[in-house]
Amino acid sequence: MELDDVKAHRPRQGWVLGLLLDVSLILLPVPLVVMVPPVMACRHMETNVGFYAGESFGTCARDGIAKRWALLDSRVKMLVRQSGR
Repeated sequence: MELDDVKAHRPRQGWVLGLLLDVSLILLPVPLVVMVPPVMACRHMETNVGFYAGESFGTCARDGIAKRWALLDSRVKMLVRQSGR
């Protein structure tokens, strides 16, 4: 076997980079879409209105993120089941 034959039979490694790029483009925006709006709403509420006794910025943000995550989860499940049409 010559060197050209070995290179011809070696699988390409570019698909791994492409796969990692695709996965990162899907997984990176999801946390931003889920986390940023509730945090910004809680910041707005903290500066303009304030919190009631026993509430804090952390609990407000956690509750908002949990609600958005549950909404995203239910919408993905509807799409998978094709029941949202």
